[in-house]
Amino acid sequence: ARKAREAERVQKAREAEQARKEREEREKKEREQAELQRREVELTQLDGEIAAMQRRIESGGSSAGDSLKKLAALVESRGELAEKIAAKRRAQAAALAEQQRQRAEIERRRREELARAEAEKERLRQVQLAAAEAKRRSAVEADIADYEKIVNSSGGSSLAGAAWTGLVGKYPSAAGIEPGDLATFRQVVIEGISLAELRERERAAAAAAAAAEARRLAEMAGELVDVPGGCYRMGANDGDSDERPVHEVCVDGFAIGKYEVTQGQWQRIMGNNPSSFKKGDNYPVERVSWNDAQEYLRKLNAK
Repeated sequence: ARKAREAERVQKAREAEQARKEREEREKKEREQAELQRREVELTQLDGEIAAMQRRIESGGSSAGDSLKKLAALVESRGELAEKIAAKRRAQAAALAEQQRQRAEIERRRREELARAEAEKERLRQVQLAAAEAKRRSAVEADIADYEKIVNSSGGSSLAGAAWTGLVGKYPSAAGIEPGDLATFRQVVIEGISLAELRERERAAAAAAAAAEARRLAEMAGELVDVPGGCYRMGANDGDSDERPVHEVCVDGFAIGKYEVTQGQWQRIMGNNPSSFKKGDNYPVERVSWNDAQEYLRKLNAK
């Protein structure tokens, strides 16, 4: 804060000095402009004298003071005065350009100073925010330490509920957290993540894990399709003894491979390929017994 005040004081002093210089420059310019106007009046007068003498000489009505030498002197004086006026105007133009350059430079420096001052203010603000945040975190950790001290004491089991209520009561954002879940408490209260966002992250993580597991199983066992459960009537009243009577049978839903198990899938699960026609991993496996299939399923499920 002291540096910021010092920078502001220096900036104000510079602005005052610049205002003084501009005032002096303005007064100087006014004096020079008045001098230039005076000389322009003189030039106009000389032009008038030269023109009048020219007319008298040409008309033959010259006065006693008219002569070629006098006319030459007037022309020479006019030339010198015109050159002085032109030089003065060039000097004024150059001075104006220099003044504009200096003003642009001053403005650039002023903006740089302001930018540095703003940057310093922002840095100090960030330092203050960081200090406040560290203090807040320290206070929360102190409350957590008090809670743990209570629940870990000899009679902590009976005081755990009251200790948790007291802890959560200080931090409204922690409402809804399962008692004793300090990991979630720290994420919500210290890290500032809402409980709803944490739950959504958990759901997203679970969905991602399920999708990954599905991809892993699909890679090992192939794509599965769901077959819904249902009931049907089975048997015949006039059939063999093991077919009578017609009765209702219900089965649960299950998943079945969309395609035959390939030789590559069997090799990955069982470590062998019993097929006679070994033409590639994407061909169906064959020469597999019922018991082989059961062992395949057992190992697949164990994965």
